[in-house]
Amino acid sequence: MVTNAEANERREPSCTLVLWDKKYFDLGSMFMKRTLRRHEWLTPNDGSSLMIPPANLGQKYKTEAAAVDYIRKNTDIPVPPISYAFEDDGAVSFMSQVVEGVALDLLDDKDKPIVIKELEQIVETLRTLKSDVPGVPGQTLLCPPWRVCNMEWKPDSCWRPKPETKGEFVFCHNDLGQQNVLVDPKTLKITAIIDWEFAGFYPPWFEGAFWKREGPSCALEGEEDDVQKCRDWLMTYCDEVEMPFPGTWPMVDQDKHDHFRRNPSRANQFAYHASVKKGDEISDEDESATEDGTTESNVKPVGDNDDGYLCWAYRKARNFLFRY
Repeated sequence: MVTNAEANERREPSCTLVLWDKKYFDLGSMFMKRTLRRHEWLTPNDGSSLMIPPANLGQKYKTEAAAVDYIRKNTDIPVPPISYAFEDDGAVSFMSQVVEGVALDLLDDKDKPIVIKELEQIVETLRTLKSDVPGVPGQTLLCPPWRVCNMEWKPDSCWRPKPETKGEFVFCHNDLGQQNVLVDPKTLKITAIIDWEFAGFYPPWFEGAFWKREGPSCALEGEEDDVQKCRDWLMTYCDEVEMPFPGTWPMVDQDKHDHFRRNPSRANQFAYHASVKKGDEISDEDESATEDGTTESNVKPVGDNDDGYLCWAYRKARNFLFRY
């Protein structure tokens, strides 16, 4: 297994950064980000465990491409003039034309009010885009904002609106922080709104006004936190779709799923050692061998043909190992 530091030391010439879930590439006039292929999955720099990217990341890239295309065709909101997503060899990539500008959060404080005034006009334009059903134009699944679906709740899921869900929904960016607003530092005009991974038609209150201050697109101390309200809406009006990793990786039964949730230390071991006993019952004897966190276990290593079980084990283990 390769650590994050090692992956960055060995990255290919066009790759500018390797994170735990994606790679970034500078292709001259084009920018690209792509999901990690399975053999690229990383460990922390201490080598303690395996970091598994969210299974829904590829769908987020498809959402971004569809959203940018929709905005470009239906508004005058500045977005990258070229953008698209594609799948290749077990990875999903998003490419867009590079747009010149600096992020709003890097401007001097005295200049920000000028830009924010233009940005609020853009938000009003988004609110004029309406639909009687939630969703993303050209896509069947919703990818809610990170503040709602994260490592603490439904990290691998997308959502399919129920057929009976009707109402007045507006187009939301859903990650409209200052870091995603590019500005010409000389004219203070917005050159592009970027990172549309969570966009789509949602209830109007899904769009938090995070552009008014620096920081992440989530509630900070003292701010109203709408996360539970958003989650309740998803659970009521949409069906959860837990996304598979690239390729056909069948999942295993609910009993094993529940066992891992009850035994996080065991899930940690399975993720790190890839030691599972496919198709067999998990016994108390097996459990006692791993509850104390030691490396000794009487469960059998699996072979290359057991990708489905490994995929499931790694995914469930990650819910315990990585908190952000």
